[in-house]
Amino acid sequence: MYNFPPLHNGQNLVHSERKRFNVLYAGRRWRKTTYMSLLMFRYALKYRGEYLWASATHDQNKIAVSYMEKMGGKKISVNRSSMMITFKNKSIIRFRSLVKPDNARGFTIDGVCIDESAYVNGDAFFEVIRPTLMSSLGWAF
Repeated sequence: MYNFPPLHNGQNLVHSERKRFNVLYAGRRWRKTTYMSLLMFRYALKYRGEYLWASATHDQNKIAVSYMEKMGGKKISVNRSSMMITFKNKSIIRFRSLVKPDNARGFTIDGVCIDESAYVNGDAFFEVIRPTLMSSLGWAF
């Protein structure tokens, strides 16, 4: 059994209305990182693929790794040196800082969560991530 956090009403609403590309504006205590961690974890469990978690800083990525590690426990493999989680179904979640957008180049991406996107280089999505999502028909949050 996985240790999934419960969703509050606002998260349930966002979850039920999500599309292929999503932008979420919410307050500081809305638990955006928690919600997106759960979303990505569930996608990786259900759909074998390669996923990207991106944010402005390495420290922000470590928060998401910790959330997902709590959800998966021993059922997932967490490699903190390469900032990667591997699932038994061969799904992979990579964690990258987008201080330099090129940090996200060279990967297949079936889905991406960009945490704290206001602090990420504005070119990262349109020049690096979006073209990769076009070839995989992937999703973005």
